[in-house]
This record gives sequence, structure tokens and C-alpha cells, in this order.
Amino acid sequence: MEAGHSLTAHGQPPESLGTLTDLLVALRGGKVSALLADWDLLQRQPAEDRQALAAALGATPLVCLSRDDGLVSRLAAARYGSRGYLRLPLSRERLLAALECCLNGQAEEDGLVLIVDDSASSASFHARVLEQAGLRAQVITDPLRVLEGLRELPPDLILMDVYMPGASGDELVRVIRQEESFVHIPILYLSVESDPVRQRQAMALGGDEFLCKPIPPELLVSAVRTHLSRARSLRRRMTSDSLTGLLGRAHFNDRLGLELARARRTGRPLNLVLLDIDHRRRIRDMHGQAAFERVVRGLARQLRQRLRGTDLLGHRGEGSFAVAMPDTTREQALRVMNEVREVFSSLPQSDGERVFQCSFSAGLAESAAEADRDSLLEQAGQALREAKQGGRNRVVLGS
Repeated sequence: MEAGHSLTAHGQPPESLGTLTDLLVALRGGKVSALLADWDLLQRQPAEDRQALAAALGATPLVCLSRDDGLVSRLAAARYGSRGYLRLPLSRERLLAALECCLNGQAEEDGLVLIVDDSASSASFHARVLEQAGLRAQVITDPLRVLEGLRELPPDLILMDVYMPGASGDELVRVIRQEESFVHIPILYLSVESDPVRQRQAMALGGDEFLCKPIPPELLVSAVRTHLSRARSLRRRMTSDSLTGLLGRAHFNDRLGLELARARRTGRPLNLVLLDIDHRRRIRDMHGQAAFERVVRGLARQLRQRLRGTDLLGHRGEGSFAVAMPDTTREQALRVMNEVREVFSSLPQSDGERVFQCSFSAGLAESAAEADRDSLLEQAGQALREAKQGGRNRVVLGS
């Protein structure tokens, strides 16, 4: 299968499980990252087999493939729990994009939630509820330290109490929404306030939902996860490069400035890597633009797979990438990037007729106490030029 070859080429080798028993064993053993299923075939199976498969899937993403593009079939697949529905015949790019979306969703389950509540006991209780559900929580009990906390470690979502000394929750939300860097962060009020008029007034200032205390733990977790998922989806669409799904140049530079400021405040190291796919013009001339774009997407996937969720990944265009690695020493960053380089250079690429291989060159720069964003980018860029002049397919440390 062409799609299977494509997955293998990008470091995601597929496995075909011929019988239902084999599939159930693999699912229950946690050996399946995502399941591609022929929906037309699955619907023809006995009801008890479909039920057994649904029970075994659990949190494993299911992507259905079908020749039926009608609403009835799509509804049936959605009710079964499918996270993706792809119409056959299918291009490898659409298949990889669908799987990547599912697998990225799994990797992002541990989002960071900032809880702002002057009651330490209430904040601690809600933090424990979220942590037990696999999320991360940070607590601020002094409302006047909210901006400091946001800049120190930007959260994926904020739980905000309303009535607090020094500054009310709705006043804080008004201030937070004035900062462009925090506009995208969902804010959920969590308060004893039950007056719908007062709730609407607070929501009008920039809140996304109003939850009343006390709230059952399962409802809190559900609300948080729903808003996290929606916010991430929208953020990817607004800030991501259309070819790779990584941050575009401008958004990467903005985030790099925030991370650099945090590194200066905390005294922790930050390393920036600029990398270019080698011989880009030759690849396009010999294998075509479509093949070159597949190479670019493949490298983007390799970077996602190897790097941490806290690292920043950007595509600067034409096969040029940027990686910011907070809380990482120069030696650690060098080791990781060389590992990515070695794996990428060993992968087979294809233009549909010929198989070929690619490599990349990279320059690495470590932030200094006095470094600003532009000087760090220039330092990494100079190291990248040295890597190319030195023969390519290497990572060079900036001086």
C-alpha cells in the first residue's frame, strides 16, 4: 500500500493485523498508537465483534477509511468513536496529516492549567483533580502575581476565581486580554457566584465559560479538556505554517522572544537551532516540487517526534527550520540535533519513481545573559553558514 510505504519513510512504520483477535490483543497490550480501519468492512462485521473492538480501543485514536462520503456513514463512524474519516482513494499527504493530528492530540493531553484562587485549599483541591486526570497544574494565590506567572510559564488554560482581595477575577481577565501574547488562552471562571447577570458581566470581559463551585471533578476535567482541545486546534490554524503545521516565521520569533525573556529571568539555558535541508534546489530540480514538499513535511515530523512538547518548532520557509530548546544545555541540544540529523539522513525519500536520501545542516547558539532575540538568531545563522561551508550534513556550534 502506497500510504504504508509513506508512513515507513517518515518513521511511522505501520503494522497490518489480519485477525480481530490479533487486533484486540495489540490494543489491550497498549501496542497500537492509532488504528486505521476500513469502515465499509468494519460495518459488515457482527455486532458483538464491533462492540469488542470499540471497548478495546479506549483512548486509541481511530481513523476510518471509506468510499462512502455520505452523512449517514460519517455519522455512524463518529458515533462509533472515529476521530477521522477519510474518503478513498486517499493521498499519502492526507493520511499522514490525519494521523499526525490524532497523535498530536494524544501527546498534548498533559496541558498546563494555571489556577488563580486566593483560597489555597480550594486551589490545591482543583489542582489535584486535574493532575489525577493527567493534566498539569500551577497555582497562584496572590492575584497581583498573575502577569508574572503568565510570563514565567505561559499556560494552556486559566481557571480564574472571581472574588479575590486586591483584584477581582474579571478585572484580571480584562488586563490579561489586553496582552496580545495571552489572547488565545482560554479562561474559565470557577466561582461560587450563581447570579446569571453577574456571570454574564464577567464573561463579557473575556471569559470563555463560567463554572460554579462546588463542581464535580469529572465535570471540571471535561470542561478543561474540551476548551484545551478547541484552543489548540484554533491556535494551530492561526499560527501554523500550512505545509508543515509548525509555527510560521513571525509567530516563532514572537514565542522565541518570550522564551528568551524567561531564560534571562530564571537563569536557565536556552539553545536556538537554525537548520536547512541540504541541496534544496537540486532536490526540486531532480525530483520535483511535490517530492521536495514531502521531504520538508517528513523532517517536520521527525522534529516533532524527537523533541519535547516544551520546545518551539518553526518552519521559516523553503525547507528552513528553527528550533528553540528551553532548559537545555548546549551539549544536550547538540546531542539531540545530531540524533535527528542521523535518522533523517538514513530515511528513504521517494518522488514516486526514484528513491533518494536527504540531509540537513544546522547551526546552534546558546543564549547569553545579555543576548537579545535578533543577536541570537544571527549567531545561529552564522553557525549554520559555517556548517554548509564545512561540507553540510553537520551541526555546528556558534561561538
